[in-house]
Amino acid sequence: MSIPATYFYVDIYLSTLRYIESLDLEVLHSGHWPTMRGEEIRDFIAESRQTVELFDRVILGSFVKAPGGVTMKELIDAVSNAVGDWPKETWHLAMFPVKGHMDWLEEQGKVRVVAGSSPVRWQLV
Repeated sequence: MSIPATYFYVDIYLSTLRYIESLDLEVLHSGHWPTMRGEEIRDFIAESRQTVELFDRVILGSFVKAPGGVTMKELIDAVSNAVGDWPKETWHLAMFPVKGHMDWLEEQGKVRVVAGSSPVRWQLV
């Protein structure tokens, strides 16, 4: 699963993928992934986009199951289960892309924080 190692700014991530794609690279060296060549680069970009789409589907689907709102832990568990190949002891690391995705959804006006909730819960708008 292609996920950036730090905070997940969705628009920046997607624009970076478009930029890398526009370069028509023969080789891609990454700080987090093995060296990629040719089709591996295109596959990596496609898988990265699919990951963003998966997060979006899973996160928004979580609200359907919990109209009262969902917590970060619930979202992390949902995303980690959907990915399927993450070892459970690493699930907590999903907090970075999940929080970034929630910020993105808030910016789009799709979700909001439930006032006074502890732990923090989000609801669909």
